Amino acid sequence: MLFEKINAILFEKWDPLLVGENPKLSDEYDNTTNKLVKLLTSSITLDDIIKFLLDEEKLYASTVDEQTRLSVAQQLYELTQVSNFKVKS
Repeated sequence: MLFEKINAILFEKWDPLLVGENPKLSDEYDNTTNKLVKLLTSSITLDDIIKFLLDEEKLYASTVDEQTRLSVAQQLYELTQVSNFKVKS
């Protein structure tokens, strides 16, 4: 369930590869999603998530605008709050 929520946020909102228009490519961010599942279930801050997304964008040789990155990071961070994961203050 967490995997699907994270993957949907990445595919629909973050999407540095611009594949979100093609449902057949919905697995494009699976590797990033798996990394995020691990991160979000450990102690993590909003800044950690932003840095993670920026680092992933570098791996994809693409970037998203800063406002989109912040919005996505906030949505991912909120998942940790709703799900009662360990989050640093």
